[in-house]
Amino acid sequence: MNISEVILTNSYNFYHDSYPEEARVIYEPMQNLLIRLRDIVIRDEYESPLLNESLFLTNYIITCFNCQETPLMKLLTSMDFLLSKLEEWEGTYASKRLNSVETEINTLKMLIIRYRKIQILSWRNLLSWRKDKMIREDVMDCCRLAHTLEK
Repeated sequence: MNISEVILTNSYNFYHDSYPEEARVIYEPMQNLLIRLRDIVIRDEYESPLLNESLFLTNYIITCFNCQETPLMKLLTSMDFLLSKLEEWEGTYASKRLNSVETEINTLKMLIIRYRKIQILSWRNLLSWRKDKMIREDVMDCCRLAHTLEK
């Protein structure tokens, strides 16, 4: 999961724009997590609200987020929330041999770190976007003021 191959355009906004190539990276780890969680719930017959919420969130991320349209920030936020649920399960209820999801948690953490690095890389673009937006607003304000003064 090397971040060096990530190339952001000058107009990319991490918070509003999708990045399909990066969004596709999450599907395989999410599927592995979903399989592991289902295995724990069905095979080991654990009934836990944390497991049910984690199953729901994992399934939601896989099925409802469209990699062509979903901003990376939305994926990152959902993965952070899922990670908190999984860590609570791992710390409170999980047995290291029987019902642990430690490997899946580590993979999820690596994805979150990757997305955080992309977020940091995109800040320069975000600052440029904000500066351009402020310039456009200033020009519009000047035009409105000039129009008002002409009357």
